Amino acid sequence: MRDARRTLASLPLLRTLAIACACALAGALPAAAQQPRPWLDWRTTESEHFVFHYPSQYREWTLSLARRMEGIREQVRTLVGYAPARRVHIVVDDPANDANGTAYSTLDAPTIVLFPTPPSPREEIGNYRVWNELVATHEFAHIAHLGRPSRNRLRSFLYGLSPVPLGPIALDAPRWAIEGYATYIEGRVTGTGRPNHAWRAAVLRQFALEGRLPGYAQLSATGGWETGSFAYLAGSAYLEWLARREGDSSITAVWRRMSARTPRSFDQAFSGVYGRSPAALYSRFVAELTADALALERSMGSDSVRAGTLIQRLSRNTGDPAVSPDGRFVALAVRVNDLPIRVVVWRTAEEPDTLARARERAARRDPDDVPARAIFPPPREEVISLIAEDGAPYESPRWFADNRHLLLSRLMPRSDGTLRPDLFRWNATDGDVERLTTGASVSQADPSPSGEWAAAIRCERGWCDPVRVDLKSAAVQLLRAGGINRTYYRPRISRESGVIAVSEQVGDRWRILLVDPATGASQYADPEDNVSRYDATFAPDGRSLIAVSEREGIPNLERLDQTTHNGTSITAVTGAAVAPDVAPDGGIWFLSLHAGGYDLRRTVADSGTIAASALAYATLRRALVDSSSPALPPARIRQPADSATRPTEHPIDRERAYGVGPSRFRYLPALESGFGGSSVLLAVSRTDPVGRLGLVARGVLGTGALPAGLSATITSRRSRWVTSGFGWLSHEAPSRIAKAAGFLGLDLFRAGG
Repeated sequence: MRDARRTLASLPLLRTLAIACACALAGALPAAAQQPRPWLDWRTTESEHFVFHYPSQYREWTLSLARRMEGIREQVRTLVGYAPARRVHIVVDDPANDANGTAYSTLDAPTIVLFPTPPSPREEIGNYRVWNELVATHEFAHIAHLGRPSRNRLRSFLYGLSPVPLGPIALDAPRWAIEGYATYIEGRVTGTGRPNHAWRAAVLRQFALEGRLPGYAQLSATGGWETGSFAYLAGSAYLEWLARREGDSSITAVWRRMSARTPRSFDQAFSGVYGRSPAALYSRFVAELTADALALERSMGSDSVRAGTLIQRLSRNTGDPAVSPDGRFVALAVRVNDLPIRVVVWRTAEEPDTLARARERAARRDPDDVPARAIFPPPREEVISLIAEDGAPYESPRWFADNRHLLLSRLMPRSDGTLRPDLFRWNATDGDVERLTTGASVSQADPSPSGEWAAAIRCERGWCDPVRVDLKSAAVQLLRAGGINRTYYRPRISRESGVIAVSEQVGDRWRILLVDPATGASQYADPEDNVSRYDATFAPDGRSLIAVSEREGIPNLERLDQTTHNGTSITAVTGAAVAPDVAPDGGIWFLSLHAGGYDLRRTVADSGTIAASALAYATLRRALVDSSSPALPPARIRQPADSATRPTEHPIDRERAYGVGPSRFRYLPALESGFGGSSVLLAVSRTDPVGRLGLVARGVLGTGALPAGLSATITSRRSRWVTSGFGWLSHEAPSRIAKAAGFLGLDLFRAGG
């Protein structure tokens, strides 16, 4: 869904077959970032075209999806023009508390793996109505797209002989077309997803402005900050652009040409529909997107007041800044390429220019020299920093009232095989770290002014709930119950009233909810204007909030008046302004998106910044050259409580125990020839969708001096202890090529286990 590797769907044929053979021998699915835990209490249910496997913990999440999955299939089939008749197995588990999904598009056993934890609003996949429907739509789009068989009989026969049979599109289409098309379908079917989100537009727009959009050769790249995401983001936007030029059916025509009786490569199929190569038309798409991004920038003006003051140039996913209660320090998690993530503490005061003397000496040495222009502030001096010695990094620092300690979270292993976040207290004076919770699965915590408790988020069962954590006893109290259609993110406590501001997702919108920590009573703090808002924090007066608003399609900072509930724009950036924290003097520290990551900036909510931001918004959409340009997201349409565009519900079978699961068999033939003879090997493996019981049997026939024999391995993962048995026997007869070997007793029957 986000960055899962679909290796079997994107490699050339020979390498694909080699990997398929390795998978057949291993008797397992290809490796993914997260694997299901076969030792859990697994259940199974079915619908007409799907079989669902899930631990009892995710029963509600899975069954709600199961009732909608046939409707999702029909919506996807209508757009793609194909859906496999074979049942698709869907496996649900959440080993690492991460929002993701992956699809394995083998023709004989299509499988989808879903991870239930919902994404945050600042993630590219953070725009959804119901998370399980969005992620399932994307992954089933892969199955329908890549499962289209070849209509060439010879090719179809040869594909069917493969140990892991794949279709022609899976074998030849580039990664950008595979991921971009599933993302395109996700947006068309759900009305949400990346194509309708402010974050796809923010990334494309900012990279275009900085001249950093990838060329066609890099469009399918993986790894790097945002590099691997362009297959989804730019790929889907490029397909939308093609559909506007030639019609929606033109995209389906490419897949029909790739699977036709006449064998064609992706480039040949594409050129036959659009008249030019995919690389040539992509260059035109980039030119038009860049033109729209520049038009938006010009319409917003060049007033630096609206973008805030650059405090530090940073890279990648910089953590949210946290200003100490006395305003003297700021803490945040810093990410640098090839270095461990570390939590740093900097002083908020302006630091002396340590390079001034060096410039003076250089000027005296060579008065005609021109010194380098200082574009970015020099690196700030660290007061103290914290790096995890092993495992996951510490993140999400928040200050206690004593200005010395910080509350942190970190993913930790649990006895059930999962990774879940726990809370730690860090002394920023002497560096001591104390663990506060164990196995609590709580993160994004903000300590109360008393330091006795904290508001946090707990993500279990497929959604996230706001909770109150007692920092002495580690007891966790539920404040608001989330659910399939409701989840929460990033709580902040008012130092004046103790009220908690938390982001709530319901419908296809994020809102700001105020929650009483004692009673759980709540009310919305934002207006009823169909705008997504999140990342709220309290201003020093305790009466107004600073939050991120996606009004006008660009994430920017906004001040919310708690009396009138009106929002007033504070920033107007070209990328995105997020993660605000307010200092005692009223200064707002936040992160600003650029093509290399997030910078740390500071602004104030005064009349000058408010006026500059309002002026920047005035002609925003009118500046677009293309009214449907991906430089801005589509205008939001208010949806009813349960939109008719959601997939219809269908009946499902009764639940049953998973047992050892449905069997899947793979075979691997091999031939070896050389000095001493030849041998033929055949391996057959059995596995199941969650990997609970594996069996591998091998048989070898050898000629000449090479051995013949049998072996078998059986592996059970029904408990945390992996149980495995292995047995073998072989016959070696070197006397067949050297008679003396028989007299020497070298012909042997051997066995073991």
